[in-house]
Amino acid sequence: MAALLLLGFSSGLPLYLTSRTLQAWMKDAQVDLEVIGWISLVGLPYFLKFLWSPLLDRFVPPLLGRRRGWLVLTQGGLILAIGAMALQRPSEALQFLALNAFIIVFLSATQDIAGDAYRTDILQPQELGIGASIWVFGYRIAILVTSALALILADYLPWPTVYLLLALLMGVGVAASFFAPEPVLTDRPPTSLGDAVYLPFKEFFRSQGRWGRQSHFCVYLVLQIRGCAGRQHGNSIFARHWFHQNRHRGDPGRHGIFGHNRWCASGGSRPQ
Repeated sequence: MAALLLLGFSSGLPLYLTSRTLQAWMKDAQVDLEVIGWISLVGLPYFLKFLWSPLLDRFVPPLLGRRRGWLVLTQGGLILAIGAMALQRPSEALQFLALNAFIIVFLSATQDIAGDAYRTDILQPQELGIGASIWVFGYRIAILVTSALALILADYLPWPTVYLLLALLMGVGVAASFFAPEPVLTDRPPTSLGDAVYLPFKEFFRSQGRWGRQSHFCVYLVLQIRGCAGRQHGNSIFARHWFHQNRHRGDPGRHGIFGHNRWCASGGSRPQ
C-alpha cells in the first residue's frame, strides 16, 4: 500500500504543472489572458488516453515487466520534460512552452494508464476500495505541492528553478516503481494489437447486456467531452480572476483538497 501512495503522488504531480501553476507563471510573465486560456487545451490527452491505452496492454518494455516497465518509462520522461520547462520563456517563445506542456500531459496520461492497470492487477477485489483511496490520497497531496507550495516558492525563487525542483520530485515515483512488487497476471496478455483493442470491448459489452453497456459507454464519452470543456472554461476563468499578491493565500482548491483527503483517509467509505 505504501507503493500505491507514492505512485499516486507521482500520478498527480504533473497535473497542475500544465494548468493552474503554469498559468500563474504565464501571468507573471505578462502573457495575455486569452492566450493563457487557450494554452489549457494542452490538457486534452487526459480525456483521450483511452485511445492509446491498448498499446500499453499489448507491448511489454524490456525491463521491470508489463506494468512497472511502463511506469518507469513515463516517469523518466516526465522528469526530463518537467525539467525542460526550466528552459522555456513564456514571454518570448510561447509555442515551445505549449509543446513542452503537451509532452508532459501526454506522458502523464500514459503514466495514469499504467498506474491504473498496475493497481487493478496488484490488488485483490476486496482491496480495490482502500487501494484506490490511498492512491487518490497521494494524488491530492501532489496537487497541494504543485499548487500552494509551488506558488509559495515562486515568491522567493525564479519559476524555472521551481519547475526544476518539482521535476526532481518525480523521482519518488521512479523509486516506488522499482521497489513495488510486480503483479502476478491471471489473464493471458493479448497476443496482437487487434486483441488488445477488441477483447476488452467484447468483455465490456457481454458482461451485462449489449444495449446496457452501449448506453453506459455513450454516457462515458459525453461526460468526458463535457468534463474537458468545463475544465478548460474553468481554467480560463481561473486565470482571469484568481491571480493577486500572496497568491497561495487565495488558492481556491485548497479547501476542497483537504476535504477530499479526509475522505481518502477514511478509506473512501460512504456515510451511513
